[in-house]
Amino acid sequence: MPTLNIQGKRVKVDDSFLQLSPEDQAKTVDEIAAQIGVTPQQAAPEPDMAPEGKAAQSLASDLSGMTQNPARALYDQRPEWQKPIIAAQDIGNIMGDAATFGFGDKIAAGLRAPFTDKTYAQELEGMRAGTQAARDRSGSASIGADVVGSVAAPMALAGKGVTMAGRLGTGAMTGAKGVGARAGLMGLEGAGYGALGAAGHDTDLGTGAAFGAAGGTAGSVIGDAIGAGLTKASSLIKGKPKVPDLTALKTAEKAAYDASEKAGVIVKPEGLQALSTDIKGKLADFGYDPGLQPRIAPVLSRLDDLSNGNITLKGIHTLRKLAGNAAISQDKSERAAAGMVISSIDDFMDNLGPQNVLVGDRITGPKALKEAISLGRRVRKNERFLEAINSAELRAASTGSGGNVENATRQNVRKFLEKGKGFTGDEKAAMDEIVRGTPGQNFLRLTGKLSPQGNGLMAALGVGGAMVNPAFGAASLAGLGAKSLADRGVRQGVQALDELIRSGGNAAALRAAQGTLAQLTQAQREAIARIVTGASMAAGRQAPAQ
Repeated sequence: MPTLNIQGKRVKVDDSFLQLSPEDQAKTVDEIAAQIGVTPQQAAPEPDMAPEGKAAQSLASDLSGMTQNPARALYDQRPEWQKPIIAAQDIGNIMGDAATFGFGDKIAAGLRAPFTDKTYAQELEGMRAGTQAARDRSGSASIGADVVGSVAAPMALAGKGVTMAGRLGTGAMTGAKGVGARAGLMGLEGAGYGALGAAGHDTDLGTGAAFGAAGGTAGSVIGDAIGAGLTKASSLIKGKPKVPDLTALKTAEKAAYDASEKAGVIVKPEGLQALSTDIKGKLADFGYDPGLQPRIAPVLSRLDDLSNGNITLKGIHTLRKLAGNAAISQDKSERAAAGMVISSIDDFMDNLGPQNVLVGDRITGPKALKEAISLGRRVRKNERFLEAINSAELRAASTGSGGNVENATRQNVRKFLEKGKGFTGDEKAAMDEIVRGTPGQNFLRLTGKLSPQGNGLMAALGVGGAMVNPAFGAASLAGLGAKSLADRGVRQGVQALDELIRSGGNAAALRAAQGTLAQLTQAQREAIARIVTGASMAAGRQAPAQ
């Protein structure tokens, strides 16, 4: 019930007050003022006859808000604890209406009418009034909900191949002809969805089709323009090799090791003795103690043995791998000591002088070995990462209804972020983005909680609620679409991280190598077009509160 503020005194009135004309509302206020002993204001004075007092201005403001947007005015009077609940229901209602193209209200009215004293038309009017009230209460948030709901069904259908996009070979067309052809097909698709939405809302089919067609056409052109702009921007980047897959990395690693052996490098004992002296000196400065860093002792013992004779690059690499075992120790000081040893070995190989080499190519051999070590590091990290992702998928598949793969993936990636060793800063940043998600992904993830997939409670509520009001089923459908988009975002993040690891862990180098700016796919262009189409359809449905 609305509450009036009459010169500081608050009076609740019946909801029918909001249906009165401004003149009748003013008369009613005067009568109430007289009854409660408050001097009534003059009835509707002319602007140049009597200035309004502060009380009258306040009352006029209250009445203006109630008459212009009664749903919002009543919402503002609700207790604070109720507002988040109402807001969530409103967002779900708006998304459900958009996702079902307005037919959700029609179905609900048809199911309810036989069991109430109202006709189908009256039930439908009530349903639509509730949806419009949700829009009025939600304000600008209703636009976002409307767009998400509008995009859900077209995105899902496109994923199943039900789309006009790319038909007749338009996806491969280039130049203005390709832009026009793709825009024409997306315009037709948008017109179809717009007309369907108009039919569901009983509005003009031509207007609905026009909004949809405009969105589809403009969205397609925008997508092509973004793709063309990014391609042009990246055209200056030279050399764009593809990121090698795991098999190619293993092949390259073996080839690099073979090249290092074929170089035939044999290091003199004097060289190993100099390396031993350097390592022991650094460890002494560090405060090395065999009892505190026990894994270092075998490395030094092996180094002393090797210093008594000649050694190949393969032997030095074996020594390095022995130090690498200590580098993965749980003890921080032991890891630090092992890092010093490895760093000294690498410096020795990088600066291998002729005085330390008995025979062989001292330039090509160490360089090939260094490349093999780098490739091997990529291979091991990539294998560990893929194993964690596969484990997440298996765990999700074996629990519930198998719909929580996104959460399982984030959890496993988080373990790498917290405990994984050997990853670069860019790789850790990519992991952090997967775990935390972008604002858009988190919005989709939150909306996806309405999805029945992977959530037995929501599945039961969706089915049971749809039997009472199909809008609940529509909300479940919207949640399903949002969850699908959120899952896709995680998969794309995992794929990007997979490529980053295989490329060497340098994001800037990966962008330069791949020409990432140019990689706007046809599917991504179509997604842009559908989002713009959904926004256009939502704009057609948005009506200002009266």
